[in-house]
Amino acid sequence: MSLLTSPPRAVLFDLDGTLIDSLPDLVAAVNRMLAAWDRAPLSANAVKALVGGGAAILVEQAFLTTGGPVDLPVEDLLHRFMADYEPRSAESTRPWPAVIETLTRLKEAGLALAVCTNKPSGATKVVLAKLGLADFFDVVVGANDTPALKPDPIHIQVILDSLGVTAEQAVMVGDSYNDIAAARAAGVATVAVSFGYAHGPVAELGANRIIDDYRELPALLGLDRPPPGLADLQPAFAREMARDSDILRDLLAGDDRAALSDHVHAMRGKCAMFGQPDLADRLGGLEEETLRASPAELERLAQPIFTRLERLASETP
Repeated sequence: MSLLTSPPRAVLFDLDGTLIDSLPDLVAAVNRMLAAWDRAPLSANAVKALVGGGAAILVEQAFLTTGGPVDLPVEDLLHRFMADYEPRSAESTRPWPAVIETLTRLKEAGLALAVCTNKPSGATKVVLAKLGLADFFDVVVGANDTPALKPDPIHIQVILDSLGVTAEQAVMVGDSYNDIAAARAAGVATVAVSFGYAHGPVAELGANRIIDDYRELPALLGLDRPPPGLADLQPAFAREMARDSDILRDLLAGDDRAALSDHVHAMRGKCAMFGQPDLADRLGGLEEETLRASPAELERLAQPIFTRLERLASETP
């Protein structure tokens, strides 16, 4: 079910944890900084818990976590950290799966795209350029470009003003409380990714929708609507998918791989027809493996499908 009654004019994205998996490079930079002060290194999970509030908070909390503050102003520590991190900020950092394909789809649909991040502006531009993402975005607003960071809504409003769109014409995609709170305060609809750096259950962020895969986003934004003649049948489609899901579970537990393949193929066709390309793609991947994969591997491939089908049922009246 679409998030809005009509496709938005603009989509805003957080960066770290939302568009990109930048944690490996952040962990490496934090631990190089700590080593210079003879501090013990932090684990990836410990650094992940500090990401989202901006680089100054990351640096300050890294020292507090490992023994307390040092005899140097946070501003000086931040300068040293960024001087080391920025040129190495894309060594291991990568876009999340299907990000580039999804951004391409949104641009082809004529949507304006923006980055709205608490990451320092210089590092943001370096990362976007090195990962081949810069050309997708009409506006990039980082930590140095507004008087306040997310969750302050001014971060969102600056972008809306720059793009010339209203809050009702935009959607914010993020992974943390700061992203969702800033957008909600600005009156912008929200989508949370389930695979980012949230400091708690994603379901508790208060987002209007949650996605497990970027391939879900175009349909959620109303770009992959079913043909007009099928639009009124969406509730019936959701009910049929619920029944098909039960049958799929039974077939996965059995030994008839031919019947499993036929059922998955039929489900895939229905999803493609009703504007659910993300589900169709996942079912296609499962179908390719039905005759050769182990039962455990088939269960692994099917689990995201069941999760997505459950969400489809909950979002359909």
